[in-house]
Amino acid sequence: MIIDAHSHVHVPVEDHIALLDEAGVDKTVLFMSRPRARDLAALRQEMDLLHQALAGGGGAGHETAWRELDAALTAYPDRFIGFGSVPLDAPDVGALVERDVVGRGLRGIGELTPPPDQAALLEPVLRAATDHDGLPVVVHGARTHHRCRPAHPGRFGAPLPAGAARGVPARRRALDGRHRAGP
Repeated sequence: MIIDAHSHVHVPVEDHIALLDEAGVDKTVLFMSRPRARDLAALRQEMDLLHQALAGGGGAGHETAWRELDAALTAYPDRFIGFGSVPLDAPDVGALVERDVVGRGLRGIGELTPPPDQAALLEPVLRAATDHDGLPVVVHGARTHHRCRPAHPGRFGAPLPAGAARGVPARRRALDGRHRAGP
């Protein structure tokens, strides 16, 4: 079995399935958001929305991304492995993981992008993932604004909570789950 570990919703979804078939890919991990840009101005706007979504930001774009993800997962549950995003600065990340990720039947959390030098924002997400049998978490790295050098070497938050990387059995269970649309 070949699993693509990183993809975003493409519309129409049938085109995405055709590309997977052409490449010989059996399943893909599917994240919220999709490419829409047709020119440079639209690309810049899309990248701003993508960065907001990756950071778990809300707004109309975020709701649209949830609807598109739910629709793709419902249409092709045997081809897509859904992951959902949560706001990194939310006061109760655990409740959001319960409602928006576990409640929807998604199999992981991500793709998350903490701002440069703020990786500690991931700790509540990692704890919530641990509380839900070690859900996989995908973090999108971001280049710092200091020519790829960390502004504060060694300051990347607390160590992972115990059990955050539980290993293969939890990941296998994640891949075997089924999606439930909506919260």
